[in-house]
Amino acid sequence: MPSIDQTFARGEHVCYRARLHWIVLVVPFALAVAIGVPGLLLIVFSWAFWMDNFALQSALVSGIVMLQVAGWAVLLGLLNRVSDEIAVTNRRVDFAGRR
Repeated sequence: MPSIDQTFARGEHVCYRARLHWIVLVVPFALAVAIGVPGLLLIVFSWAFWMDNFALQSALVSGIVMLQVAGWAVLLGLLNRVSDEIAVTNRRVDFAGRR
């Protein structure tokens, strides 16, 4: 995917650059909290009452998977915000990012 600097016409220059607002991170962070907190509780519960019990071992694995999903949600939200770039040039408004 080309950057904005690679798509200029002759004589065109950037007047203003912008990024996505931080508000786009609210949904990924809310999803991470909604999935990560129960996952963390499952991990703590399974460690506190650890025995050779299949249910507690399953709770530990489920908690770890839930924390990984929460981490991926945050990582993808951050990558979405960082990778998109908006520019106003002397001839047009340009957007370089996901389409």
